[in-house]
Amino acid sequence: MRKFFVLIAAVVPVLLSAQSIQNVSPDTVHPGQTINIQITGQNTNFTQGSQLIRFTQGSDLLMPYQYNAPNDNHISAWFYIPQYVNYGDYHLSIHNQVDSWIYKYNALTINPWGANLKLSACYPSWSYPGYTYPNSKITGVNTHFTQASLVTAYLSQGTSTNFYYYQNIVQDDTLIKNVLMVPGTLPYGYYDLNTYDNYHGHLNKADAFLVAKSTGFIASVSADTIFTNAASDFLIYGSDTYFKFEEKDISIILNINNTPYQPDSTVIINDNVLKVYFNNLNIPAGNYTNAKLIVNSIISGIMEYTGITVISIGVDEFSSIKSVNLFQDENKMINLKIDLKQQQQTTVDIYSMSGKKIYSVNLSAGPVQELKLSSLIFKNQV
Repeated sequence: MRKFFVLIAAVVPVLLSAQSIQNVSPDTVHPGQTINIQITGQNTNFTQGSQLIRFTQGSDLLMPYQYNAPNDNHISAWFYIPQYVNYGDYHLSIHNQVDSWIYKYNALTINPWGANLKLSACYPSWSYPGYTYPNSKITGVNTHFTQASLVTAYLSQGTSTNFYYYQNIVQDDTLIKNVLMVPGTLPYGYYDLNTYDNYHGHLNKADAFLVAKSTGFIASVSADTIFTNAASDFLIYGSDTYFKFEEKDISIILNINNTPYQPDSTVIINDNVLKVYFNNLNIPAGNYTNAKLIVNSIISGIMEYTGITVISIGVDEFSSIKSVNLFQDENKMINLKIDLKQQQQTTVDIYSMSGKKIYSVNLSAGPVQELKLSSLIFKNQV
């Protein structure tokens, strides 16, 4: 009897030492991730032969595109989780010639991302080439940076130009602090912000960073003649400017007769075009040549443009006018028709663009005034 009990005691440890999969980390992943999953075994022989590794849910199958077994009880496997994949639990099965098949049920869960997971911004968001920022940072929305063991961050332009952040330190789930060195020979233009970690996989924010020139200027303004005391608008064309990127950091002043006027509204068309609106430029009647347009930009600095002509017909006179029609007929006569709000005496003064008065006439009283002028009056004049 004693020999019988000794034999049983010797067999029990053998039954308890069967191969098994102990742990899968991380055990929750999300669509679109490229992620490194660590698999831990017990009494396994992962180094003894090629491994067949797969996660399955019904007929759905996930297999690694690369793996490494540093020892018999550890596999490091890289998986790409497709964007369109069934959510829920997946079973793990591993096969090799020594262990045969080993299973772990409900080893991995695929869940959708939290609402609106994304990279939010990088600070600074622009630079001239050749600058270093020791306190740069990257922020995210609904990210979980603290769940990752390694974070890589870089800026890219196309597929051939990129540069990396250094010393990435995760501060919390939505903040990475780091060091940014902008090479002096870097091409100008927009760069995408990219991060990679073993929890989120790849995250991207397009056109998040700008490498800027410091030589921007105002190339032209259209139209370059502005009529006041009425609603008016014109386009500002820049060169090497970044209006769209700066958004609300752009300020505009129209300097008329040493008095500054700000537009009632500004629309940013793109990086090189602004459209400004004046509801009512209320200035004394007259003809102001070489008014100055000033555009204050954080990136390009203060840019000035001269050569704008401002023509004012006066508030009182304009407020009494319904409409003005000016056209040339088949006899090359200049026809001017003024429709007034009430019957009154009217004086018409015509100036050249240089500010010289070239014609003046008093019209008879009446609600509608009509005038025909020979085009010879305007010969060699603008």
